[in-house]
Amino acid sequence: MNKIEHLVIQHVHNLNNMPILAVDICGIITYANNAACQLFHVENKVLLGQHLSRFFNFLKTAQSIQSEFVEKEPNVSMEVSLPCATGEERWGLVNSQPLADDNGQILVYFFIQDISTLRKRGNLQDITDQKVHKTLLKESMERQARLAAVVSTSDDAIISKTLTGLITSWNASAERMFGYTEAEVLGKHISLIIPADRIDEEEIIIRRISKGGRIEHFETVRIGKSGQKIYVSLSISPIVDGNGMIIGASKIARDISRQKEFEEKLQRYTNNVEILNTVGKLVSESLDVKEILQIVIDASTKIIGAELGIFIYHDQNKNDEPDFAFANSGVFSELLIKEKILESNFLSSEPNWEQVARSTDLTHDNLYKDKFLVSSWFKDQSVIKSYLGVPVVSKSGKTIGRLIYGHQEEGQFMEDQEKLVIGIATQTSTALQNAKLYEKIQFLNKKKDEFVGLASHELKTPITSLVGFLQLLSMRMQTGDINKPIVDKALKQSNRLSILIDDMLNVTKIESGQLSLSYALFDLGCMVQEIIEEVQYTTHSHHIEFHSEKPSFLISADKLHLEQVLVNLLNNAIKYSPGAHQVKVYLAEYSGYAILRVQDFGMGVPVGQQEHIFSRFYRAEGINPHISGLGLGLYISKEIIDRHGGELTVESQLGEGSIFVVKIPI
Repeated sequence: MNKIEHLVIQHVHNLNNMPILAVDICGIITYANNAACQLFHVENKVLLGQHLSRFFNFLKTAQSIQSEFVEKEPNVSMEVSLPCATGEERWGLVNSQPLADDNGQILVYFFIQDISTLRKRGNLQDITDQKVHKTLLKESMERQARLAAVVSTSDDAIISKTLTGLITSWNASAERMFGYTEAEVLGKHISLIIPADRIDEEEIIIRRISKGGRIEHFETVRIGKSGQKIYVSLSISPIVDGNGMIIGASKIARDISRQKEFEEKLQRYTNNVEILNTVGKLVSESLDVKEILQIVIDASTKIIGAELGIFIYHDQNKNDEPDFAFANSGVFSELLIKEKILESNFLSSEPNWEQVARSTDLTHDNLYKDKFLVSSWFKDQSVIKSYLGVPVVSKSGKTIGRLIYGHQEEGQFMEDQEKLVIGIATQTSTALQNAKLYEKIQFLNKKKDEFVGLASHELKTPITSLVGFLQLLSMRMQTGDINKPIVDKALKQSNRLSILIDDMLNVTKIESGQLSLSYALFDLGCMVQEIIEEVQYTTHSHHIEFHSEKPSFLISADKLHLEQVLVNLLNNAIKYSPGAHQVKVYLAEYSGYAILRVQDFGMGVPVGQQEHIFSRFYRAEGINPHISGLGLGLYISKEIIDRHGGELTVESQLGEGSIFVVKIPI
């Protein structure tokens, strides 16, 4: 044992467990114990005589040794990388302290853990696990710092609580969102921000979290410090301790109030569109002014929650005379004094007749407080405070009416109600103008019908006389008289004219409701046979075939009017099939109806026109203009059959002829 080893043994304990090196002033290793050899995976003889920098990169020269250990304070500690044959990263903790002889002169350096009084000594400790642990700890602390920064700067409220609901953390966004500071809520129960009607939600949340479950994007309502409702979306996760036990819940609350407000506005808009469509459909189905007024005021009063609704319609008729109509609705409607409204010249007393007007409280509104609207609306002492008035404007820009709503509580009508009523007023304007146009058409139709009826009556007498005279003249003329064919043609044309006049008279009777039916029991089959023979006698261009399912069809009906229908159908079949030579008539019974079918093989009726041919004065397009007729025959025939409780229909294809089907109840 040399002198250096002796000094080391004298001052260092636990030689077998602690790696120890001794170096001289030049950094040459002069001593290494077994633990040091094992640390560097070399034999003792390899270490001895080597420079310390071979094993520690931070020590390159003697000067660095001098600066690192001699000139520094005792007990210097450094973490160093240790060489490893396997390439694995290893770290050591170097502790140094100077050793000197009796004269105080430094002789060697050691890496040692304990202190000696004779020489410098030092030790190396393998701290790989400690270094890894420290690195992980540092990374963990950095992650926690980053997490804390995220929590503190997040726009979402981040709150943690125990399983009993006690608040344990509260970030800055939670303060901004709910209005409570962290000091005000820590240790308080989370129910502080939960509405009373939603307190059951907390129990459900805790129950799920306690079982390890999560809650994602749960939309609900919470309450701020000022009492305002806050719509939030909650995401909640369990908090687990080091032993894996669930000890609480972490809650992220996102304020979705603006989103909810947008959704509510969108829903209100959708509802308003549906309401407008419904009201529009209702008013479009009516062509009566008073009915339209009542429908609109009933629906709109209910929709906007008014206690009173009034619709005043004021237009000029064709003589520029006032056309006034009035409708009211609501819980106060029976209290209105309509006569006083008319007597008071309300239209001129209303200050905003042609403008939209909305008042929170009429009794304090300078425009209204002295007006008839406030002072004399009702028989009793009820007072209207909230007011909404919307003009009804025609397409020409003329104000033709006003929708007025009232409520005895102030502040009841807002912008949404105003916009909705404006939309209703626009639709109503169109409906009213259509109704007025319809009234004018009805008026003109009535005048036209009166004229047609009067003219027909006036023409009927001379035509009847003319037919009679021509018949008498024809009978007295001798056979072979050159003038007889002329008289017969005049008689034929006079009969046609008489038929046209009869059609116009029948139309007048139908329109005025004066077409009466005289029911009697008769054999329909015999009647059809007789009419076919009469028509066949007057025509030589077509042969009429008759097929009956059975010999007798007893029905109760107006025989004369049914004869008129059959004559019209047969004449049409002949007239509209000039290139054919045959007409077929079928009579059968089916499901309590007598079914009469008249078939021709002529030009047919286009599909697009079939629904119109039973209209008054309608003639199918593409028909030869030389074919006479007013377009009244099928209209009259259908009216007669309809009044019998039957049906008149057509089956036709262009160029292939037509089949007219008559169904008469037996």
